[in-house]
Amino acid sequence: MAERAEQQIVKLTSPEVQQDCRIAFSQWGLPDAIQTDRASLFVGADPTPFPTALSLWWLGLGLAHRLIPPHTPKRNGSVEHSHRILDERTLSGPSFNGADHLQRQADADWYELNAECPSRAKGCHGQPPLLAHPQLLLPRRPYPPEWELDLFDWQRVDAYLATQTWIRTVSQVGQVSLGGYRYGLGIAWAGQTVRISFEVQPRQVVFTQVRPETKRGQAPPELSPVRLPAQGLTVHDLTGLLAALAELPVRQLMFPLLMCCPELVSQGV
Repeated sequence: MAERAEQQIVKLTSPEVQQDCRIAFSQWGLPDAIQTDRASLFVGADPTPFPTALSLWWLGLGLAHRLIPPHTPKRNGSVEHSHRILDERTLSGPSFNGADHLQRQADADWYELNAECPSRAKGCHGQPPLLAHPQLLLPRRPYPPEWELDLFDWQRVDAYLATQTWIRTVSQVGQVSLGGYRYGLGIAWAGQTVRISFEVQPRQVVFTQVRPETKRGQAPPELSPVRLPAQGLTVHDLTGLLAALAELPVRQLMFPLLMCCPELVSQGV
């Protein structure tokens, strides 16, 4: 919800979130994990949700995706705190003459907070965060965007998907939706419940009929499993890398330190 009448909420798309991540990764390196709420960008609403493209992208880069419980924004306290700081320190001031003006001010504010302002956090001992923790300026896992294809490991994605199963109901025209893609099983499957799994070699999804327990003679006809090529799991689908690198901005609204270094939360930085 917007805090003031002149503000409005803008919902980001997956490519926009990826671009923001690439900007942060380029400066701070790859983190060990990313923690998010349960917005539709990050997790599906189905009881057995298929991983979103963002979640699989992070997984391929070696990042664990941590989801906070529903309706618990305090579990993402550092992010909520950073939003408040940005609003109070930058956005609540005078109006800006375009996006570039806002960008310069946001960059200056975050630099001042990270590099110049004394911190009351326990782990900083009254020093600015970057002075107390200079190692943060040397990423443990460097990420130049041009390295992404080398850093991305498909085996992580395949190994994870191979451990999962998903339950869906086939539509009346014999189709199933999985991960935002439609799979046609045929009209004989209409109305059936199916269990879906993933096979690594070849990369395909397997649809198996879930037969209900009914009285003899009332069960639906038994159908053989259907195997179809997996959709939405190519390099282009998960990274959109060629277009992304062409549009990567030079400047950015810098993330607060704790969003890039969650391990400092326990130290109170």
